[in-house]
Amino acid sequence: MRSTSGSYEEQEGFEAELAAVIKAFDASADFDLGELPTALVDRSEALSTRLRNLLVRNRSNFTTRLLDELGDRVSLEEIERPDLNALRKLLDRMRGSFPTGTAIAPPTQGHWSEAFAIVREASRYQTYEVPNPRRDNLRTALKRLRNRGHDFPLLGPGVDPQSPGFTTATTAVSTHLSRMGRLNAFRQLVGAARAVCGYEFDVVLFGRNSSIPPREPSYPFGFLWQIAAAVPEVAVTPNDPPNDWAEALDIARDVVALVDVETYGQFWTLGADYETLQSFLGDATLHDHLFSLQQWSPHLTPIFLESFFSKQRDAELRDQLGWGIEDVANAVRALIARTRHSPCLVSTGDFSRYLSLQVAGSLMKDFAHLSRSPNSAYTSPFDASKSDLMFRPLIETDVPNTYLMPSSETIGPAFYEATMIALSRVLSQRDMADLRGQGLERAVAELLRFRSIKPTVVGLRYKQSGQDGECDVVVGDDRTIIFFECKAKAVTRSAMQGDRNDALFTYLEGVTAAQAQALQHETILERDGYLEFEDGTRLEKLGRRVVRVSMTLHDHGTLHDRFLFAQLSSLIASATVGATDPKEVKRVTKLNEIIVRLRDNLGADLDDGTEPDERFWVRALPTALLSYSHLATLLVEHVTPSALAKVLSKPATFATGSVLKEYHFMRTQGLLEM
Repeated sequence: MRSTSGSYEEQEGFEAELAAVIKAFDASADFDLGELPTALVDRSEALSTRLRNLLVRNRSNFTTRLLDELGDRVSLEEIERPDLNALRKLLDRMRGSFPTGTAIAPPTQGHWSEAFAIVREASRYQTYEVPNPRRDNLRTALKRLRNRGHDFPLLGPGVDPQSPGFTTATTAVSTHLSRMGRLNAFRQLVGAARAVCGYEFDVVLFGRNSSIPPREPSYPFGFLWQIAAAVPEVAVTPNDPPNDWAEALDIARDVVALVDVETYGQFWTLGADYETLQSFLGDATLHDHLFSLQQWSPHLTPIFLESFFSKQRDAELRDQLGWGIEDVANAVRALIARTRHSPCLVSTGDFSRYLSLQVAGSLMKDFAHLSRSPNSAYTSPFDASKSDLMFRPLIETDVPNTYLMPSSETIGPAFYEATMIALSRVLSQRDMADLRGQGLERAVAELLRFRSIKPTVVGLRYKQSGQDGECDVVVGDDRTIIFFECKAKAVTRSAMQGDRNDALFTYLEGVTAAQAQALQHETILERDGYLEFEDGTRLEKLGRRVVRVSMTLHDHGTLHDRFLFAQLSSLIASATVGATDPKEVKRVTKLNEIIVRLRDNLGADLDDGTEPDERFWVRALPTALLSYSHLATLLVEHVTPSALAKVLSKPATFATGSVLKEYHFMRTQGLLEM
């Protein structure tokens, strides 16, 4: 979030710089620049040189990033002080005078009155103003919400994240949705999301809005979804459904605009640097929570559940829980057969074709929320840690043995979560660790076999070239080898609400760890020409192309963007993670081991003609980041390793940050045929 959430000292420092900027701006009106060259070209050069000499300070901690943040804050201050419009324009023009990352004298220490006078003089001949739709939308949303009576104080470059307005505006959204009732609220949400974002592969195509600005803020369907879960089952009166829905949309869009994590345009991956890496990832996970949902095609769920969990313990589970894994898979099959649209109401009788009423009743105890319980503590956009709807696929209604299914797209992840929670009550810690460590590997291998791609390697270890390693799943044909490295760890709810440390750890432990492992496999394969496993299996390179795939269980949203990985990999490889909490020391040690492995293998000299400064980028590109459902979708039409690799490594992006939306656009525009 661009709004300040740093230390008290940082906040105080920003406010001091802001006050100094306003004071310098007021004083600049009377500043005499002295005699200037008469020729326009000479005058522009003289002013530019003078400004650089005045402000550039190589050892200053004040950079152009902070100059941008001052512009953001002044833009918001304009609501109450329209006279600051001129200051904001001068700040923007001053920012345009320096390359990104330039260190300059802070307003509290520099000659900013003279600097503003220089920029004002230069602006007389350069009147064009670069549009800033993000800032314009933020200012407009703040003005509308304040006019509705919500209190949003400013802090740092944006809105104070502790503003009471975040809670009162969320309550207002809930009030309007309550007048529709839970079923109708979900019905409107599902229909609107499909219409606005697109619908294919049995899921809504959520993703970043890469439409060319100017445009208004996007609709935060994820945020609205979390609120809808907690509204009453029966519509509250008085009500006006069309107006209530429109009001809920408008307020939700404005309040999420103030969170300020939405990106505009197609170059959002270029904004990350070493200094802002953690906040960039925190913003990314918060963005995905507010604008999208965990989902996959319901038709995948039965085969996934049976391959991930296996049915070997079903007799034991039926004794302890009243149901087994086969029963859970059959419950999903019953829902698929019953639901011709979503959301919908289902009853225990709808499961009778696949399950006995006794088993169905036992399942509902673990797979259905009580009517009043889901998301009851979700009261602001920063409350992802309090959203529990995702952990069960159904919600109990006031009608006995009747349940609400919010949408068919979300039942798959929810069935998985509910199953894991229930099994944790009856299985040992060792058994649960095996599920987390080996379940996704089994599921991916089974999915590939289902699509007639026989894995070459599944879960085999090697000791070669002084390295120990394990390949989770490997497939190949005469032209291509694909390494699938599986990490079942999901994006935590703490990361979803923008926790910067947790977002970084999630990215390192999931995407980065898997890529680092696959890079080690590839490096040895390239150098030795083969990988030899402990059971005697041998994987030969034979001149084939190698593609690496980080496999996760759930969709990680923006964190799955492969061009983002290419952008961040060199930053991560040069970083070191520190621990301030003694409880995190062991975890941080492992994270730094991941970083070292990434660095060693990304920068490996494979005698391929690449220069040291380009190896990181060249080796980061043959990368794919997929969830289980992403892979299943791609395998429908691409049923050989080479065909799959062609899709995974296509050098094109629509900057949506969504694997399936990218795939959708490439298909519809014929790019996969080229």
